Amino acid sequence: MYCWAFNPSLGLSFRSDEVVTEWVDNERIAYRAISGWETQATVVLTPERGSTRFHFALRCRLPGLWKLTPRWLIQLGCRQGLANRLRMTEAKSKSLAASA
Repeated sequence: MYCWAFNPSLGLSFRSDEVVTEWVDNERIAYRAISGWETQATVVLTPERGSTRFHFALRCRLPGLWKLTPRWLIQLGCRQGLANRLRMTEAKSKSLAASA
């Protein structure tokens, strides 16, 4: 289980606890929220031309005033979250390579 938080600086904040529902090493991860918004997401990794394609699919039902949130703001939050995840993954990869 892990926690995800989103604070877009408009006086709104969000926190969700999520649990992994599917894990296939180096291929697929799926998870769903157990608190916060009703959310399900899937990440699929596919080898492609010496690199890796990253496909992220998110489904969520926004409660209360969140329903008024512009789509572009939700997309911005997702992009920022994915960029943060990429930075953490690259740092971990470099750390593992350096210790090998």
